[in-house]
Amino acid sequence: MATISRQKTARFLIHLIFIMIIFVLPELVMNISMPNRRGASFFHIFYIKSAIFIAIFYVNFYFVIGRTIGRGTVNGIWRFIGWNILLIGVALFISTVLFRMNAPVRHRTVSPEHIHSARHALKSFSFILRDAVMMILTIALAVAIRLSDRWKMLEEHRRELHHEQKARELENLKSQLNPHFLFNTLNTIYALIDVNTDDARSAIHRLSALLRYMLYENPAEVPLARELEFIDNYIALMRLRLGDGLLDVRIDDGGHSDALVAPLLLVSLIENAVKYGNTGRPSDKIEIDIRVARGRLRCHTFNHFLPQESSDRGAGGIGITNLRRRLHLLYGFRASLSTVVTADTYTTDLSIPLNAEIK
Repeated sequence: MATISRQKTARFLIHLIFIMIIFVLPELVMNISMPNRRGASFFHIFYIKSAIFIAIFYVNFYFVIGRTIGRGTVNGIWRFIGWNILLIGVALFISTVLFRMNAPVRHRTVSPEHIHSARHALKSFSFILRDAVMMILTIALAVAIRLSDRWKMLEEHRRELHHEQKARELENLKSQLNPHFLFNTLNTIYALIDVNTDDARSAIHRLSALLRYMLYENPAEVPLARELEFIDNYIALMRLRLGDGLLDVRIDDGGHSDALVAPLLLVSLIENAVKYGNTGRPSDKIEIDIRVARGRLRCHTFNHFLPQESSDRGAGGIGITNLRRRLHLLYGFRASLSTVVTADTYTTDLSIPLNAEIK
């Protein structure tokens, strides 16, 4: 509440300074520069003009604009014009009456012929026209500032909705990571229990760490070391199911273990390569190469797949589609993902910037 109050006070002072500089200061300078107009009534006239400009500004800013053009209708525009014509008319009447009441004596004692002369009427009209123009400019300033505040408020609201929508979409995309590895791993662990309890125990430990990372440790960015540890646990579980011979893995953080990256981006590529790789032929190795080069994290995967399988499997299915969407939401055009499909091979190359600001 205190912050909001300070913001309102600051906005009020900024408005007041603008009005004083743009509308009141010229009036003050003009009066000072015309000695024949100065007298006991000088400051009365100056204060009257200042009060009128300030009143017109704030009546529009707080009452007229929001109830008329702020609603964005044609009727609202006409109501805005009508209210301001009335406001300007009343202000000019008050200004003229008070000016004549406070005018120097020599202006009030001139002959009636002089008062009604064309020259005097033209001069009076010029002062009224000048005041009317200044009032219109005051209204224009109120409209500009009020609509600018409204636009900024709508923009902030739109940005908040965008961030919320993006966060929900990212959560939805991350939740769609294919859970097939979980079932396969559980089956592998189940088979290992009777064969090698130490390996089964190690597998359960790795699986729990992997699931904890996916489900509970969910910041926008993580150190590269944490992401690579997750990948290492994932690959270790895959080795239990596939054996050591099928996976050719190279991981090198290049001394950038503390660099920050978005989590769970690499696993989709590795999961895709393992899922669709031709694991029935030992010579068709699944290649996984993760390294840091020139301030970017690069992930390369290569696998064979059976030619008789449908083409959508070679293209990676929904996992790659989701990954592309996540990359766009997080990094925009700063990240890249390319895929190459041949008759029986599938290659992916991912590149993301390290320590880049997440959108």
